[in-house]
Amino acid sequence: MICLVSHDAGGAELLSSWAKNNRGVFLYNIKGPAVRIFKKKFKNFKNSNQKIIKKKTNIFITGTSKKSPHELSFIKYAKKRKIKSISIIDHWVNYKERFSRNNKETLPDEIWVTDKIALNLAKKIFNIRVILKKNYYLMDFVKSFNDLQKKNKTKKIILYLTTNTNNKKRDLTKLNHFFKKAKYYKDKKIPVVVKIHPSENISKYNSLIKKFKFVKFVKNYDLIKLLVKCKYVIGYNSMAMYLASKVKKKIFHADNNLKKNILPIKINKFDKIFKY
Repeated sequence: MICLVSHDAGGAELLSSWAKNNRGVFLYNIKGPAVRIFKKKFKNFKNSNQKIIKKKTNIFITGTSKKSPHELSFIKYAKKRKIKSISIIDHWVNYKERFSRNNKETLPDEIWVTDKIALNLAKKIFNIRVILKKNYYLMDFVKSFNDLQKKNKTKKIILYLTTNTNNKKRDLTKLNHFFKKAKYYKDKKIPVVVKIHPSENISKYNSLIKKFKFVKFVKNYDLIKLLVKCKYVIGYNSMAMYLASKVKKKIFHADNNLKKNILPIKINKFDKIFKY
C-alpha cells in the first residue's frame, strides 16, 4: 500500500489533491498544518496506525517541509528497509534544504514536480529520477474559484499574503510599510485583509494588529473565498501569490527593491498599486 506523509501546507495541498484524483486506499501519517488540509479534502480522515504502516507500506509518498523532520524521518526509514520513497516539491526555492537537516542530506528515490520550471531546477540539483506530474491542486483550485465567483457579488478587498521566512524583523517591516500606505484604502472604505501563512502563529503580528485597527487578520480562512472578494494581492514570494495569478488577480510584490522574482509569474512593484 501507499503511505502518504506530510507536515507543511504546500506539500500537503499537492499530495492530498493527487490522492483525491488518483482514487485508491491509502495509509496516512499527517502532522502539523497538513492535518487541516487532509481533513478538508477527505471525509472522516484519520491517521493510520503505526504498526499497520510498518507492516503494509510498500511505497512512501511525502511532501517536503522547511523545518520539520517529519517527512525526512520516513524517507530514512524507507531507505533502511528498502521501501520506495517519493517526495513532491511545491515551490521553486530551497530544494536542497528540504532534504537536509544538520548538514546531512537524505534524498528519496524519486522526486515529483508539477511544472516545467521546477522540473528543470530539480534535474540540475538532484542526481535522482525527477518526474513531471499533473498539478491537480491547481486544477481543483481554479475550478473552485470559477464556480464560487459566479455566485459572488460581495465588496472587493485588498489582500496581503504573508510568508513564513526566517527573518521576522523583515516580515514585520514589509507589512508595517504596507499598512502605512494602505490607509489610502481605509479612506476609500475598501477593506484590507491579511491572510497569515499556515505555518505561522498569528501572535507574530500582535504589534501590528494593535497598531493598525482598520486591518483584519485571518489565518484559517479559505484562500479561494478571499480571492473571489479580492481586488489586488500583495505578498512576498508565497505560493498563494502564484495561485492568485492563476485566477487572473493583479499581483504586487511587498518589496519595491526586489531584484529577482523567484515566482514564475508577472509581479508588479508595490508602489504601482496606487495607480490603479
